[in-house]
Amino acid sequence: MDDEKFIPIAEADPEEETSQAPDESEDNAAEEVLPEDVMGTSKKEEKPRKKKSKLFKPVLAIVIICFCLFAVADIVTQQNEIEQLEQETETMRSKIEESKQLSDEYQQMLNADEAEFMERVAVEQLGYAYPNERRFYIVNGSDQ
Repeated sequence: MDDEKFIPIAEADPEEETSQAPDESEDNAAEEVLPEDVMGTSKKEEKPRKKKSKLFKPVLAIVIICFCLFAVADIVTQQNEIEQLEQETETMRSKIEESKQLSDEYQQMLNADEAEFMERVAVEQLGYAYPNERRFYIVNGSDQ
């Protein structure tokens, strides 16, 4: 196909081809255009494109691998964060339960008689005893 000669479209006229003298065909031969020139690219220009495409594929592969690694790292980080938040949630639930129990205790104290409350405080917190009651306290031998 490289041996074939092409005449530019602007100069090609079917009527002129038949009426051309042999001298004119030699002039047109000097003005011949190769198919690569018509398309605006030559073989020399195609080589850099091939180098770009050879360079493009590895770069694209590296970018995709980096993206995947980033995505995996992000997923692992999120999973760790989720586990930590679940532990915090469980801790908060146990604290809420303890607070509810304490609140119920206080509510019972408020609802109880004043005399019963005073008796309970005197016995449990202040260490008082009834007249016929004996209290024993355990003392460690290391404290003596």
